[in-house]
Amino acid sequence: MPKKTSFVTVVLAIAVLLFIAINAIDSDNTEVADSIATSTESTTSSPSESLLTTDSPILTEQSIDVAQVITTVEAQTKVVATLGIGSGPGDIAFEECVECEPLLPWAPVQLNDGRIIIADGVNHRWVLLSDGESSEYEWPNSVVASAQPVIDDADRVYVIVQGPLGKGGENQAELWVYEVTNFAEPILRYPASSIFGSTIDLSPEGVSINGVLIDGLTPQIKDRPQVAFVSFDTSDPDDSTRVKVTWPGHTTNTFIYGEGESPELFGPMPALEQGDVLMQLLIDGQYFVDRLSVDGTVTRMGVAPNGSVFGAAWADPTGFLQLEPDVPSTRWQIVHYVLADLM
Repeated sequence: MPKKTSFVTVVLAIAVLLFIAINAIDSDNTEVADSIATSTESTTSSPSESLLTTDSPILTEQSIDVAQVITTVEAQTKVVATLGIGSGPGDIAFEECVECEPLLPWAPVQLNDGRIIIADGVNHRWVLLSDGESSEYEWPNSVVASAQPVIDDADRVYVIVQGPLGKGGENQAELWVYEVTNFAEPILRYPASSIFGSTIDLSPEGVSINGVLIDGLTPQIKDRPQVAFVSFDTSDPDDSTRVKVTWPGHTTNTFIYGEGESPELFGPMPALEQGDVLMQLLIDGQYFVDRLSVDGTVTRMGVAPNGSVFGAAWADPTGFLQLEPDVPSTRWQIVHYVLADLM
């Protein structure tokens, strides 16, 4: 049996564990469900082919040195909810262990009506927060959420779960789709990738998992910029990470980061509806969020280490939510980071 550790110890390790877990996702060789191809496009996230067509020329294309255009601002935050640790009403839990990778809750998602929902993997349930009150909805057959939940513009919630869902109780992964009026049972179920931390992408073309489109499932979602990491030579110390963004209207900016900076997409839908794109970086132990804009500017903001598996779950032009451990009182806080002043 693994040795138990205190909450404070786990909190201090969360940032390191999260960084390791995110990078471990890509090395997971778990089999993918039969109906979903195992090949993925590793360089593209949230694809949206309608943004750029072969007969529509690029109007503007430029390379931007991030160090030359970046502006750093102080984070503006507000605690919107406080949660207990455990299995009671309104609680969410984490796995206490030293000799394993602890299971953490997924990041909070804010629905269009203002309610907040969290996938609590340890307790096998949804926790729904509304005006300070909580409701809990257990998942059937003790399944566990294995991917960050996302929502579309119609407030449908998409999540991948794993558990004894196959014939004879065989372990299997499925994509479950929920209506916000009923979190007790999913309205749709599809075979899904069994890779922990798979990415659910929503676009006007459909729903894809790890870049593979699901037949017959179309979300209600507005078009967003196309984001791609440009390959770079890791053996060349002078090479840099490049983030290429194409906006509607076919403006393309390639943001060039400096040596030692490794930006990652922030949240499963990092391209905001109005066009900006959010990236996360870890520099000298400090987390930052960069906001890449169509005019070629970059705004950077420091953020606290988060206590969820993924980080920010959803963002809009006003800001994003992050689940953070409150060490002094050994509770969780859902913190809203304001983005309005960065526009």
